[in-house]
Amino acid sequence: MKRRDWLVLGALLLVAMPISFAGGKEKYKCTHTTQDCLNEMSASLKKGGWLGVELNHSETGEMSVKRVIPGSPAEAAGLKVGDTAVALNDLKYGDETKKEAWMAVNVPGKEVTLTITRGGYEKKIPVTLAQRPAEVIAQQVGMHMLDHAGDTAIAKN
Repeated sequence: MKRRDWLVLGALLLVAMPISFAGGKEKYKCTHTTQDCLNEMSASLKKGGWLGVELNHSETGEMSVKRVIPGSPAEAAGLKVGDTAVALNDLKYGDETKKEAWMAVNVPGKEVTLTITRGGYEKKIPVTLAQRPAEVIAQQVGMHMLDHAGDTAIAKN
């Protein structure tokens, strides 16, 4: 999976990170030290809500569901492969001006309304966010830490 796809997946799993949905062609470069990044990312992922989808992020900014994680809140809510995520609690993805509102819904146990398009129709789906499983946290942190390690390995060559 491409790094950009992982960033988008992480963003939707976090639910509250609209910056990652804004698209853009420039690669994100973490400015933290490896340890600071690890600490901050782990703490954030542990306390944030989890939806449980993997997304395709198109050049036009659309986010279609590529995979629904078995046993996830997304599966329980009836999300399907091919659905396109449009908004969460009526906050459009990519609207970076609503960060505080996004953060307010990023809580395990919080019921949110996900707006999707399916078959040309818009649909609102209620879903209760879960606590992020440890293996998901490990995977997300690990993928990001590989970027830190890669930058160091490249600099040494």
